[in-house]
This record gives sequence, C-alpha cells and structure tokens, in this order.
Amino acid sequence: MVIESALSTYLLAQSGLTALISNRIHSLKLPQKPVLPAVVLQKIDAPRLNGFSADYGVMTRIQITSWALTYSGASAVQEQIRAVTQNYMNQTMGGAGGVDVKNIEFDEGPDSYEDDTGRYGKIIDLLIWHLEA
Repeated sequence: MVIESALSTYLLAQSGLTALISNRIHSLKLPQKPVLPAVVLQKIDAPRLNGFSADYGVMTRIQITSWALTYSGASAVQEQIRAVTQNYMNQTMGGAGGVDVKNIEFDEGPDSYEDDTGRYGKIIDLLIWHLEA
C-alpha cells in the first residue's frame, strides 16, 4: 500500500473527522461541483533517508487542504486532522497490508480564500517518516 492510500484509509476511519467531511477525501483537486467541507490530499515530495549502512525509509510530505464555505469550517476540519495524526508513531497506517509509519511531523501552510467560489482553505503539510514494503 502506498502512503497516500494508507493516510486516506486512516483518516476515513476517524469518526470525529468523518462527522465533518463524510467520505469526501479527494486526490490532487476538488471535483468540479464539490460538496463541502472536503479534504484534498497531494503528495509534494518523498526524499529517501539513507545512512552509511542502512536505508531509514522515506520522509513523504503530503499537503492536506481542508475546504469549507466558512473559515471556521475549514479550521475545524484541519484541527480534526491534526488531532488524529499528532503523536502517531510506530504504527501501521491503513490497516492490514498498510504502511509502517515511524513518525508524523507538521508544517502549517497558508490559509486561502477563493473569491470566485467563496471557499475557504486551510493547508497543513504532514511529513510522514515511513518504511517502504
């Protein structure tokens, strides 16, 4: 399983988050007529962590944008994501056949507003240190 699928599966299993977004997690972009609030996942990069005598895995950066029709709505979604990924260490993400995640760090990005759609966005990057199968 790739880390993007493992993260999506994990997030969809979190009742506090799905109470806000249902199953609305999208890859790369929102659909043309999205139901909000919703989340967009996008892999930014995935540098390998190599040492002299070992492969230490990958540090994948996944940008998560929480979209809603209000700023507080986008903030609530982002806070749920932060709550369920904070302190996530040394676990298998995504269930059976999932990804061995060593640690998750956060890098908060800018907020956004789209005049033409009236959507508010909150961006957070997850830096996920994981092993590859």
